[in-house]
Order: sequence, then structure tokens, then C-alpha cells
Amino acid sequence: VIVDIPTPDTATREGAEFSASETLRRAYLTLDIVRRSSDRISWVLPVQGGVHLDVLRSSAERSRELSDYYAIYAVGSPVKALEKYELWRVVDMVFTVRSAVPMDKPIHLFGGGHPLIIPIAVALGVDSFDSASYVLYARDGRYMTPYGTLRLEQMSYFPCDCPVCRRYEPGDLLEMPRPERVRLLAEHNLSTIGRTVREVKEAIREGRLWELLERFSRYHPSAREAFARLLKYVRWIERLDSRFKGSARGLFLVEYTSYWRPELVRHRDFLRRYVEYRLSRGLYSNLLLVPGDPKDKPFAESRVVRAALDALRARGEDLRTYLKLAYTPYFDLVPLEVSYAYPYSQYETSRSLSRWLVDRMVRRVAEVVSRFGGRVVVGTYGRYRW
Repeated sequence: VIVDIPTPDTATREGAEFSASETLRRAYLTLDIVRRSSDRISWVLPVQGGVHLDVLRSSAERSRELSDYYAIYAVGSPVKALEKYELWRVVDMVFTVRSAVPMDKPIHLFGGGHPLIIPIAVALGVDSFDSASYVLYARDGRYMTPYGTLRLEQMSYFPCDCPVCRRYEPGDLLEMPRPERVRLLAEHNLSTIGRTVREVKEAIREGRLWELLERFSRYHPSAREAFARLLKYVRWIERLDSRFKGSARGLFLVEYTSYWRPELVRHRDFLRRYVEYRLSRGLYSNLLLVPGDPKDKPFAESRVVRAALDALRARGEDLRTYLKLAYTPYFDLVPLEVSYAYPYSQYETSRSLSRWLVDRMVRRVAEVVSRFGGRVVVGTYGRYRW
């Protein structure tokens, strides 16, 4: 890593501009060394500017000129924001850098050593972390957990199953000489960070990273605030998200935040284009809207859809004249002919849904109905209030 000038979160705008420009100047000064280095060495280019996001973005954009020489970009100076649990600031900083530097370059997060920030940073595109937090916290008598830090002297039990926590109780560590206590507490803290990284990796493999984010967002108010800020960048996250189904069999949709899952954002965009294409061809004189039962999938074979189609046949209707759509929360509208495909049949949700989700669905239904020039038939289902 080149000798950069970190931008403290208390820096004025002028101070942020100086640290950013001076870091970039030093990156150019180091080019001769970088060129002569072994191919086995990956040089890191820190991007400075701190919480002054316009300065940070300008620095990131200017640093693109050096992408042929530096293998890794790094988000500089988030440490103080992390120490103060201002995780939302780190969300803005990471997005600003990741969206400005070349996509084929890995992103490193300096000081990203708290379990609460790791899943959020990974979702935004961070590839690696470093931090001395595990030992700094240990020196201060702080015990890391996935949901925050605890003071060792205030604990009666260790809520962990790492080698240190299996062997000792909090009282045992408090009776030890300080160096030994710090060493053991640091080992636990490092184990907690490592466990979080592995959990994130497995969640990515299973296609459940968003579910992990939702869970972590309930661990601490600052994590919830950071997750709310993350929703601003959901379109960006969708670009980074895998286009392929994970190893898990289906999605768990638990609350309104699940509406913004990258997979659902992508599929709603597809469904919108698909429905509008079908409407634009003028092949249908009738529109059928039937509730999609989350507990009876695929929608095309559900009892409520079969009942609706049987009722139309009994009236002598030609079903080929109908554009058939299931309306259901989270997806809004799903054409029955694609309801067999992933993820329209591979998800689980509860019967208790927020009014926000229902209102989103209703607005989308009203939008389609208002554009349809023919007859509209709406089926309802007493099992669900919506």
C-alpha cells in the first residue's frame, strides 16, 4: 500500500481535498516502483475523501487513470465512522468508490473489522477487509458478537462456542494477568470476525445474502440504519448480484425489505416488460386478475386459479381471449404462463403482510388496468385480506 494521507471524519472540505489530492499525487510518484515490482505483488491504491462524498467520488474517478498499474482499490478512512457506529456513512463511502472505479478491480475496505459492517460492505461490492479491531477491542476489554460489542466486566456468560469461550467464563478472564486476558479476548474477537466472513460466503453460495442482511439489520440500531441507507443503492446491488439461482431451493420473504431483494427487483423489471409486451400486441380483449396464493404454487395450478378458470368456462368464455395475471405481494403481477419458473414458485412468505406491500401491489394492478382497453375480470379470495 502506498503511503496515503487518511481523511479523518472531522476533516474540513479543504482538508479532505488535500488528503485526496496528496494521496493521488503519491500514487503517481510511486509508479516507477510499481512498474519494477514482481507480478506477485498487488499494489493497493487508497481512495481518500472521507465523508465528503463529492471529494471521494472525484478522487475515485481520477484514480481510474492508474488502473493499469494498481491491482486493488481501497476505501480509505472509515475507521472513525465505524468506531462511532455510524455505519450508514460507510455505506455511502463504499458505494461512492465502488461505483466510480473500474468494475474489474477488487475493492478493499480499510478498518472493516466489525461483524455488523461485513455483510453490508460485501453486498455493495467489497472484496476484502483488514482491521486491528480484534486486538484493539480486546485491549479495551470489549467482547465482539455479531450484534455488537459487550464489556467483559459486565458479562456472566459467553454467548459463543469458539475454543476460548468453551474453555473459560468471563470471570476466569477477569482474574488473569492483563496480557493473557487480552490475548484470549483477541482470539475470540478474531474468531467472531472470521465466522461472519464464512457466513457471508455461504450466504452468497446459497443465494441468501439478502436474507443475511435482513437478519443482521435487526442486531443493532446502527445496522438497521445502514440497511435503510443500503436500500437507496438497490439498483446498484442488483447489478452485482448473481443472475443464477443459488444452491438454496427458494427465497424467504419476511417483511417489506424483502421487496427490494436484488432477485425480485430484477424479476419485477422483467415482468413489467413482459406484461407490457403482451398488452401492446393487442391479442387480448379480456384481462383476468386472480390472487396468487403464496401457499399454493405454482399459481397456474392453484385451487383459486382453477376455480376462476372453471367459472369462466362454465359461462362459455373463450379463455384464449384472456391475458391471465396473478396478483400477489412482493411480485405484484405474475403472468400465469411463467408462474412455474424460478422464483415465482420457489419462495416462502407469511400470511401476515404489511400494508405497504399490499399498497405497492395495488398500485401496479391499477396501472395495468388503467392501460387495458378491454373487459377486466377480477377474482378475489377470502383466505387473504388483500
